[in-house]
Amino acid sequence: MHIEGESLLFNSLLNLKFFSVASTLICLSGCVLFEEASNHNYQHKKVASALYGPEQRPAPHPKWEPTQPVSEPLKPVGLRLIGTEQLPIDLSTTIRLASTENLDIAFAKARIEETKGESDAAKLNLLPTLSGHQLYRHTTGTLQGTFGNLESPTFDTVNPEGVFRLSLNPGQAMFEALAAHRNFQATTFAADRVAQNTLLSSIQQYFDLLKAMSGINIAEQAVTESKEFLRVTEIREKQGTVLKVEVFRTQAKLQAEKQALLSAQNEFRQASIRLAITLNLDPKITLFPTDTAVRQLNLANPSLPLHQLLDIALAKRPEVEESYQRMASATAAKKAAVWNALGPEVALEGTFGGIGKTFGNVDERTSVSGFVGWTLSGSAFGRIKSASARISESQITQEILQNIIESEVIKAYEEILLTQEQIETAKKGLAAAEKSFELSQTNLKLGTGITLEVLQALEAVTDARTRLVEAIVEYNKAQVRLLNALGELSADTIISTLNL
Repeated sequence: MHIEGESLLFNSLLNLKFFSVASTLICLSGCVLFEEASNHNYQHKKVASALYGPEQRPAPHPKWEPTQPVSEPLKPVGLRLIGTEQLPIDLSTTIRLASTENLDIAFAKARIEETKGESDAAKLNLLPTLSGHQLYRHTTGTLQGTFGNLESPTFDTVNPEGVFRLSLNPGQAMFEALAAHRNFQATTFAADRVAQNTLLSSIQQYFDLLKAMSGINIAEQAVTESKEFLRVTEIREKQGTVLKVEVFRTQAKLQAEKQALLSAQNEFRQASIRLAITLNLDPKITLFPTDTAVRQLNLANPSLPLHQLLDIALAKRPEVEESYQRMASATAAKKAAVWNALGPEVALEGTFGGIGKTFGNVDERTSVSGFVGWTLSGSAFGRIKSASARISESQITQEILQNIIESEVIKAYEEILLTQEQIETAKKGLAAAEKSFELSQTNLKLGTGITLEVLQALEAVTDARTRLVEAIVEYNKAQVRLLNALGELSADTIISTLNL
């Protein structure tokens, strides 16, 4: 019994120890888990601090500042025409033709006339209709009278009458007229949007045409330089100062430049076709710009803070007012649907005229009648539901439009800042490339340079000149896009700026 008691006590102590150890381990585990969780949160905070904290300062945002305009001269080029005709054109002419000849603008104007007619028709539904007629009837033979007696009379009947008639659901007719008017107003703002977008496309396409002509200029100059360099290399090869491989390398470079020239000429023809289609001109006519240089233009002034530019865009963009008018039209259409389902039908008719046996013997006769009634139809409630859905669609469209407008303003604004910096770097890069090309030619003539260096320097000049022209053109296009995004793009604005 004593041994069994000690055994039981030992087992109890052992169980107690096990429980204590287990409890301790659980507590320690919880502490460790809590500590790990705390460490994890702390590390997360450290990471977040490293990503977003003050020690990671963003680069300063570039600010638009007016600079001295940069230009790249254009020389006369040898053009392979699309057809047999060519037409000189400048930016002012492009703008005028786009405003008057473009088919999209003509279609938008026709759409205005269509919706104006629909609006007028809906308003005139509120007025009574007028009609008139003249009846002459000759009767002969057997007739049955009111009380069944038969007679064989012969007589004439003359019945001139004028009738006015008004039959409508007053609420439905009124709100349908309002919806049609709002739709007409929306169409006018839609036409303004089409005009601005067409103007944007035509100006950008003209800049592309200008860039394509500059590309021909650059390619022709590269071909001329390569030809001259090949001539010098062939002379030096005959003199034994360079290896034959240098001549082959120069010949390959010349052929590559000729390929680039062919591509540049094709791009010019494609740019001419695109612009001709926008201006509603014959695409077989080759358009060529009369500009003597690709110039950096100052068409927009993005010096205002970005939030002010966004406010201007939301206040001036025709799409915004168009969306409001669409919303108002949808709201009026829903009210018309409600009246169609629940409103009364009202009919009024008046007849004024006379009746007699001869035209000289007509007695006056007047008749006026009125009618009020209701018609309930299950399909009318379906039309109410459909009209409510169109209102929701208009609200969503407004939100989408606001996001689109804000993104267009921000994108154009950022592109102006970017291309302005690119112009400066491209200008410096071109100056450095031209100096490198001159030094490479000089070293080659002195016998301290190699042909490959000259070829690489020539390619660097071509690339640098191309980058400068592209930066200038993209800067100009970005300004036009900003004007369009702000709702301030117009033919008068651009032409007046060009004439300054």
